[in-house]
Amino acid sequence: EINERYHSMIIKTLYESGYIDGVCFAHVIGQNYEQPKINRDICITLKGIEYLTDNSFIQRAAKFVKQAKVVLLSLQITAFA
Repeated sequence: EINERYHSMIIKTLYESGYIDGVCFAHVIGQNYEQPKINRDICITLKGIEYLTDNSFIQRAAKFVKQAKVVLLSLQITAFA
């Protein structure tokens, strides 16, 4: 679980970097950071999709998940054989 301020900073960075759209920000009394207001039409942008598909860490994670799935399936088949 992440705290509210850190969450707000992540949303703002994603928005300002052009990775997501459908967010606005407002100052809240008593806080020294802007609070995001996520609209119903929030979406990942084309730039965000490109980042996810081009990001080598994401690709390695996806590859790991696929490999783990194969290993788990082979273990399951062996257990029932």
